[in-house]
Amino acid sequence: MLALNKTAGTNAIGGALTINGGTVQMLASDQIVNTGAVTITGGGVLALGAFDDSVGAVTLDNGDITGTGLLTAGGAYTVRNGSVSANLAGASGFRKEGAGTVSVSGTNTFTGLVKVDQGVLKVLSSKALGAVTNTVELSGDSGRAGIRPFGSKAG
Repeated sequence: MLALNKTAGTNAIGGALTINGGTVQMLASDQIVNTGAVTITGGGVLALGAFDDSVGAVTLDNGDITGTGLLTAGGAYTVRNGSVSANLAGASGFRKEGAGTVSVSGTNTFTGLVKVDQGVLKVLSSKALGAVTNTVELSGDSGRAGIRPFGSKAG
């Protein structure tokens, strides 16, 4: 586990952050430079706890983004496999790619297009898809893209 706990105004991560397995635990807010892309793969975890951070683009290839804090992306959210329970914000939308399943919950406030190209996007709370005005678009291979809505009993 890598714990990030720099004092206010000092970034612990001054550029891009790739979590390839293991856990990066936030112990204070504003630990990653605002323009730094974040990539989570290999079953890695970005554990925000109750802390907030603004970053560049966020890619969830295979892993989890957890906590009750707010993660604000300056670029797009691109997700392929895993779960997001932290609260997401930003203005660049949310895109589900690849055959995997991504579960989203939390009180998300991001704006922009929510696009499901492939796989399954499980919506686990009524606020998971961000701002009420967001458009949801399904596309992808032969109609296999799908959203499992909040409250759905299907496995």
